[in-house]
Amino acid sequence: MKYFTSVKFATLLALSTSTHASDYTYIDYALGATDPESTSASGEYSSLSGSFEMQNRAFIAFQSNNYEDDRRYDIDITALGIGAYVDSGIRTDLYGLVQLVKTDLGNHEDTGFRITIGLRSSISSNIELAVKIKHEDVYRDTSKSYAAELRYYLTPDFSAGASYETADINGSEMNTLYGSLRLNF
Repeated sequence: MKYFTSVKFATLLALSTSTHASDYTYIDYALGATDPESTSASGEYSSLSGSFEMQNRAFIAFQSNNYEDDRRYDIDITALGIGAYVDSGIRTDLYGLVQLVKTDLGNHEDTGFRITIGLRSSISSNIELAVKIKHEDVYRDTSKSYAAELRYYLTPDFSAGASYETADINGSEMNTLYGSLRLNF
């Protein structure tokens, strides 16, 4: 009975609020699963990321990711950089981000850079769709990744999201599916 009451309360709270594309000041925590092309094992994914909006539509962004499986991969990626966004529609933002990236792949560490271009759009009062393309230059190799995210705002400051990303990491394809919780402030 407590479970039913909690679900009913959360549903009413979610339906009674409305929001638009969130600002660029948030903390986000994600968990998920990876499917590396080069092994038959699936792995785990976790991420802590955030963004802090400054003046003139600029923001500082950080990210700490971990991809891991029992057979081959244990990749830690840390990124810090600066970006900016512009309105490209009534409820849509186009943004760009340049980050310094440090990657630790087992016994190998390297630094490089990442360029991200993305689009965030509110498709209803509580639902946001985001897509992005990332280009990285680390380990003297270049890699690209593509991601799509669907985010539901339970309140204007709290949301849950589901994301899918496909990436070429060091010559191997890795697909990642994950869920996240975000707190805007």
